Amino acid sequence: MNTAELASRIGISPRTVRKWIKRFDIPCEKNEHGHYIFSEDDAKTFKNIQKNAHFNDGQRNEENKGKRKGIMSTMTTQRTEMDKTLQKQVEDLIFRMETNERKIDQKANEVVEYQLLQHRNEIDELMNRICALEETVKRLNTDKIEREIKQTPPLVLDTVNGSKKTRRKGVMRSIFGL
Repeated sequence: MNTAELASRIGISPRTVRKWIKRFDIPCEKNEHGHYIFSEDDAKTFKNIQKNAHFNDGQRNEENKGKRKGIMSTMTTQRTEMDKTLQKQVEDLIFRMETNERKIDQKANEVVEYQLLQHRNEIDELMNRICALEETVKRLNTDKIEREIKQTPPLVLDTVNGSKKTRRKGVMRSIFGL
């Protein structure tokens, strides 16, 4: 049977049935649409709840009003205690998240610092290699210039052969100079 059928059978409203299910934590089956389905045992359970609810012709008596206030204040107290507990848990979680974020930031900074040092070392190493290559290039250029100087044949005008000049002078003197 559905909620409306159970309510009319017991003599209460369907809304009261749904309230009692929640208030008294009554396990009920639901169909594929999410509507409650009740058995005969469930109907007996609801009749017992109705007997113990102290209703008089649809009106609660003064005794029940006092009990309801006591229940409500107890529920309110429990709710505030739960709220405080939940608030404390939330604060604890926020604190842990902030701590973890600080640790992550610190770790990220350490990683970046390490990477920068590695890059500096690599740059220094590359600079040393560049300096060594420059020295090698200078040395090779100097060696090349020296080889070119050694391999260049002297110009004919630059060399003076004293014997030929003297012969000429001697030949010339002999002809003109008696």
